[in-house]
Amino acid sequence: DPAVRRVELGSVKLAGATLQARRAPDGRIDLQDWWVPAPTASADAPPPWSVKVAQAEVAALEIDYDDAAIPKARKLPRLTLNAKVSNVTTDRTQEMPFEAAVAIADGSRLSARGSLRPDPLALDAQVRLTRFGVTNVEPYVAPYVNLALASGQLWSNGRLRVTGDRDGGIARIGFDGEFSANDFRAIDQVSGDDFLRWTALALPSVKVDWRTGRPADSLIEIGAVAFVDFYARIILSPEGRVNLTEILVDPERDRTPRSLTAAPVATGPGGVERAQPAAAPTAATSTAAPPTASAPTPAASTATARPAPQAGPRPTVRVGTVRIASGNVNFTDLFIRPNYTANLTQLVGSIEAIASDRAAPSDVLITGRVDDDTPLEITGKVNPLAPTSFIDLRAIARGFDLPKLSPYSGRWAGYAIEKGKLTADVRYRIEGDRLAAENKLTINQLTFGEKIDSKDATSLPVRLAVSLLKDRNGNIDLDLPISGTISDPQFSVGGLLWRAIGNLITRVVTSPFTLLASLGGGGVEAGELSHIEFAAGASALDDEDRKRLDALSKALVQRPELSIEIAGVGDPRADRDAMQHERVERTLRSTKLAQMRRASPGAELPPVSELVLDAAERPLLLERAWRDAKLDAGSGGKVPPPEEIERLLLERAAVATEEVKQVAQQRAQVARDYLRDQRGIPNERLYLLAPRIADEGGTLPPRRTDFTLK
Repeated sequence: DPAVRRVELGSVKLAGATLQARRAPDGRIDLQDWWVPAPTASADAPPPWSVKVAQAEVAALEIDYDDAAIPKARKLPRLTLNAKVSNVTTDRTQEMPFEAAVAIADGSRLSARGSLRPDPLALDAQVRLTRFGVTNVEPYVAPYVNLALASGQLWSNGRLRVTGDRDGGIARIGFDGEFSANDFRAIDQVSGDDFLRWTALALPSVKVDWRTGRPADSLIEIGAVAFVDFYARIILSPEGRVNLTEILVDPERDRTPRSLTAAPVATGPGGVERAQPAAAPTAATSTAAPPTASAPTPAASTATARPAPQAGPRPTVRVGTVRIASGNVNFTDLFIRPNYTANLTQLVGSIEAIASDRAAPSDVLITGRVDDDTPLEITGKVNPLAPTSFIDLRAIARGFDLPKLSPYSGRWAGYAIEKGKLTADVRYRIEGDRLAAENKLTINQLTFGEKIDSKDATSLPVRLAVSLLKDRNGNIDLDLPISGTISDPQFSVGGLLWRAIGNLITRVVTSPFTLLASLGGGGVEAGELSHIEFAAGASALDDEDRKRLDALSKALVQRPELSIEIAGVGDPRADRDAMQHERVERTLRSTKLAQMRRASPGAELPPVSELVLDAAERPLLLERAWRDAKLDAGSGGKVPPPEEIERLLLERAAVATEEVKQVAQQRAQVARDYLRDQRGIPNERLYLLAPRIADEGGTLPPRRTDFTLK
């Protein structure tokens, strides 16, 4: 209608188009060149034309986008846009209902349905994000973080509301829905080592009410949280900073990416830091915890880190119950000297709801293990979001095998650890800025081994000190209260009570099993109680073994101060022969099962271990196995006799010495597990020794597990 300068269209549709866009290194997108600003209207100019489209639709618009403004220029995956918008008008005060969906070539999808008013801004939409790959945004976040997003998928569904202010800015953002991040993995940009990963992070309820410029009036409310199969590499620096606070790049300090998984060890020319990987906790290389700094309690050390400065008004934050499963925290403390590393595994538990507007603390219950071995339990109360932060945690770890600390003891004490177990019961309480901690440690049967030449070893008489600390039961009890201020830690270590009563534990009598046999009963002779025997190549307990172990466990219950060393022994000849024959028999049973499967497709067949080989079918099975193993090469089509085939198969099924050692180790472990799990003998009383191989013609008895009392 030219008279009123108005254009109205029923519908406009763009279908099957392709759009190519590029962002230049200066950040300008080439599509901006399409827009030509309207000339400034004079005072007597007629009113502008108004345009209204009842419905506009974009169908299957494929978008290719090249970005040269990021550090590593790249072409993003192709986008496909489908959208419908109603009431499209030049009147910016009108509301426009819409629905849109963007599909990314990698399988990600973003969809939204709702309404939009441009001025003042008002967006109200139901949005859904499906399988969005975090690697799509990795190039854009890389300059701002010291990690790289290696993998991960984001999922979300909820209602998004955005309102603007009179000045054209955003006044309020609201979201009410759910969010999850699955198969996430972030790595160190410098070392490439894993920094953070998990299989699933689920937040079924997320509510956000953010008010721009008014954080104190804002609310972030997260319902229950489920965290499954996660790993985190946490390092406390010599300056008391946790590497989690180093994730964001500091432009004034970080001229190059800063490693999150390596420890700074020196300052080179020009003040440039040099770094080395922080030691991971393994039995062979761990720099692990000294007895006075319990490895299973990283909370104890992180409590000394300098807190971040307060940043003024904060939003109200509420988090529901956090449940974790299959967690692994690899923690290294470089603040305490000597440094230590603790690998907390199999973490399972919960932290009840916490909130910044509630002073009452919440219960914590987490169980796990140290290095997949020592049981660990963490209990207590926390509320880190309260105006005055509060943490009161107790951690108990029983039966930590001290030989794992040999690298540490060799460096600092000058001796390897031959034997010993550590039980730690620690409690850390933080209220506001004050820290109070109790460390109660019991070291049982600590025995030093060979002397280690180390320039860092103490000049104190270590063996004498240990002897002075041991009580008549071979225990060392330490009580180490610690107090200080988090922002300026000044630890006063007091209450260290040295108790030396008597000499080292009296040696076991010449024939200890004679006494134990009388205590255990069951008609087991003293000599029989000192060991259990196994069939060649086997590590399973039989009734006679259980009878001996039952008698041994009864005696140990009546002698709670006794510990027992368990050593598995392998026979280099009989075990190897038996294992070779078993491998051949398993091959023949597998061959028979394959034939049965081909003969009766879909039929229910017995497990391969239950198949019985008839003498009549054995020659054919041997021939089939001979051919499957490619042993017929060069035979000229002639099939050897069954005995020769079996000999060839046995040669092929060679058993290494290490495999015999594994069987010996399994023999020791099944005995240990039976005493611990079936008869209730505490794990800290059972010492598993390295497997032994019997020398031919030697005095060491083969195919058995030996017990030695200590």
